[in-house]
Amino acid sequence: MKTFKPCIAIIPAKDFQKGKSRLAGVLEEKLRINLQKWMLQNVLVSVTNCNLINKTVVVSDSVDVLKIANQFNTGTINSDSNDLNIDLTKGMEWAKKRNAKSFLIIPSDLPLIEKDSVRKIIERGMKLSSVVITPSSDGGTNSLFFLSKEIPKLSYGKNSFKKHWKEFVKKKIGIECYENKSLSFDLDTPDNLKKLIEYKPDLFKFLALED
Repeated sequence: MKTFKPCIAIIPAKDFQKGKSRLAGVLEEKLRINLQKWMLQNVLVSVTNCNLINKTVVVSDSVDVLKIANQFNTGTINSDSNDLNIDLTKGMEWAKKRNAKSFLIIPSDLPLIEKDSVRKIIERGMKLSSVVITPSSDGGTNSLFFLSKEIPKLSYGKNSFKKHWKEFVKKKIGIECYENKSLSFDLDTPDNLKKLIEYKPDLFKFLALED
């Protein structure tokens, strides 16, 4: 297991003003911003408290996002590329300079994430010496664990799960799909929001009180 360490997590995060635009018709701006802050904090708690992760870096174009990251003692990268794959490449370069042997890419907006799910992804990858990937409900990629010798061409965006899968298969690198509600659940549409309220009925009362 030593050959997989250090394991470094890379978390890309949008400016709160720009994120979750598809929820604008059902959530006022203050609640959308508070919701994104809460999700980022939730992801950071789960990732930074996972004992299999040695370092974490947050990549964003937002000072407010990076301030929250600093509260969790993560590394930070200010990137205004407006391209997720470029941002993640910067995160991987940061990690490689710190001798990363394995990487976990995970987004900042997973409202149901749990530390145990993060740990299980890494444990599976370490046990099988393989890539472990979690799809989102719309065909995207919600988590991606891989080794430093297996760095992929990143294809985040539409149908990224299928593109990433094909990339590793083409290179004859072992890959496993890890589906888990806490990682697969996305919050992008009003329907997603309805489901989140079912899961966490008191959440929006709390968010309404936040400054």
